[in-house]
Amino acid sequence: MKKILLFCLVFLLFLTGCVHHSPYDKEYFFQAMGEDSEIIITMDADRLKDGGYLIGYDDPLLKELIKRSERVNIAFHTDTENYPSQFSDYSYYGGLEGNYGPLVVNNALRFNKDFEEVESDGISFYRSDLVEAKVPRGGLLVFSSDDYPSAYQKTVKNREIYIDPTIASRLGDSVIGLYLKDPKTIIDLGFDLPQPVIQKMREAIVYILEDGSDLSLNADITMENESSARTMTTLLRNWVLFNFRKMGKRPDIQELSKKYYYEGDSVKVRNHTLTKETLSKLTRPVTK
Repeated sequence: MKKILLFCLVFLLFLTGCVHHSPYDKEYFFQAMGEDSEIIITMDADRLKDGGYLIGYDDPLLKELIKRSERVNIAFHTDTENYPSQFSDYSYYGGLEGNYGPLVVNNALRFNKDFEEVESDGISFYRSDLVEAKVPRGGLLVFSSDDYPSAYQKTVKNREIYIDPTIASRLGDSVIGLYLKDPKTIIDLGFDLPQPVIQKMREAIVYILEDGSDLSLNADITMENESSARTMTTLLRNWVLFNFRKMGKRPDIQELSKKYYYEGDSVKVRNHTLTKETLSKLTRPVTK
């Protein structure tokens, strides 16, 4: 994501004139993402800004980018099965929805010496050593680490829905949402989950909600069967207990059972409290 920020400098000084908004109002842009093993992250930039959740972000490019964004959507994918994986193992693509005008932005990229205009599969775009990008229509900037034509075809020209409307609504209604289907590996999320358990995940929906000034992390994780759901729940509860003891606090076991439980093959996480600082730390690996 840090690489994405670098090319934003090309056009930030030129973004004036008409105000543009996301062209997707009947469905979510990110619904065309979400193939097997992809990690999908979607962030409501307006709510992140309004809630004051972007703590400690001093990079002026990031501030300007977030200022002009309504929603940030990123898909990470990798061929490695090493566990845990690192962000450096992943390629990425996605879209920034918000105040992005095609004429101004594309011309800024065209005349910048760090970019060259190229064409592949009949699709023109702008390529630098860091990223490939273009604004194909008002309000949407599509980017990719290494294959813009594929990203454009998949998310814009030949859209195919991978995330159904019910799940998409849950992700879209959150401050930050994460979607994962049939993973072979995953980055270290800090839960100390063994790879065999990760590989028994069929689908994970993680969503951060806000209630006034309070934030909570919630998740619905579909496992291979009830036995693996029980194992996942036990591991998550043990992680919470470890952290309570590490802080010298006594856990409420009854309350814990209400927040981490399973129903059949589905693991539920409900109302895991987050602070603004914790939310900032969760988003930081994506922006580096």
